[in-house]
This record gives sequence, structure tokens and C-alpha cells, in this order.
Amino acid sequence: MKWAALSALLLLVACAEPRYAPPPARTTPSPASICRPTLSADGLCLQLTWEKLPTTEDSGTLLVNVTGSGDAAGGVPVTSDLNGELRVQLWMPGMNHGSTPTEVDRLGPGLYRVREVYFIMPGAWEIRLQIWRDGILYDEGVLDLEI
Repeated sequence: MKWAALSALLLLVACAEPRYAPPPARTTPSPASICRPTLSADGLCLQLTWEKLPTTEDSGTLLVNVTGSGDAAGGVPVTSDLNGELRVQLWMPGMNHGSTPTEVDRLGPGLYRVREVYFIMPGAWEIRLQIWRDGILYDEGVLDLEI
């Protein structure tokens, strides 16, 4: 009987909510914290959206929207144009090789379409978004991707 009472007491204590630490704060991530990847030299955020997912038979299409930090009052990101040429490289660091070259079209200020996005095998990939100025790599943002 003593063991049954002790077991019941331990069960109640073990299931109790601990009161020694405050619950974690629930916050909404700011645009800066969800910006992936970034171009640190110019403080720009690159937002990537799949327009068409790549398959084993066909290449995909990716939209890139470039935004700046926004106005000082509201902190709302604003569209920002790139000062240079956007190039996108698909790279598999574990295999030390990439995929076929992509093609980038500028659709308007701060908006680009990346075509011929093709991953030649499954594994860990990087989407390298590079800004080139006068034939020199100026800045690069990298997004890790598992295929």
C-alpha cells in the first residue's frame, strides 16, 4: 500500500508543469530574420519563390525579389534594384561540382526570373546568387537546399 501511494505521488509530481522557468516568448519573426539569403555588402534581402519546381525530366524556374531594409518609420521592406549583374550558380559542395548554367532575366526593378534550374542528382546543394560588377564578383548570397 505504501508503494502504491508513493507511486501515485511520483506520477502526479512528474506530470506537473514546472514553475521554475518562464515559458518561452512567442514572437513573430521580423522580415530581416526570415531574409534568406542576403547580400551583406549592400544590405539587400533576396526572396526566392519557385515559379516552376524542377523535376528529373525538366528544369525549374525561380523568381528572385530583391528588397532593402525599408523605410525608417515602419521598417517595411521596399523593392530595391541591384547595382550589377545577377548570376545564379547551382553548386553541390559535397561533390565539388555544379549543375548546368542557369539563365537570368531581369523582369523589372528588383525582380528576376532564373531559368534552367536543374539539379542533376539528389543531395545537399547551394543556390549561389552572385552580383557581378565590371567582370568581378562583388557579393554573394548562398541558400542551402536539400534535394
